[in-house]
Amino acid sequence: MRGQPIKVELRFNKPTAAWVKDRIWHPTQHVTRLKQGELTMTLTVANNRELIGWILSFGNGVRVIQPATLRQAVRQEAQAITGQAEDIQGRLLNVSSKSKRQA
Repeated sequence: MRGQPIKVELRFNKPTAAWVKDRIWHPTQHVTRLKQGELTMTLTVANNRELIGWILSFGNGVRVIQPATLRQAVRQEAQAITGQAEDIQGRLLNVSSKSKRQA
């Protein structure tokens, strides 16, 4: 295990919970189904970049309940990804605008 072990609590929305509920993601996982069709999962895992990537792989279908430090790290990574996409889109729009002016 690379990274300090931490206890993580995640909440999955109904569509994602339907996919997540029957899989074994980690030997320490504990799953609780909620009335609204959502699901919470607790597990103790290494706090590393792979964890952040795994959480992000569920898109907006998951929320980090705890720890707050992990929630912040996931948020920062999502914002960095969004920033890159906006930067690329901005550059593409600039290239497109220049091409139209030159035509």
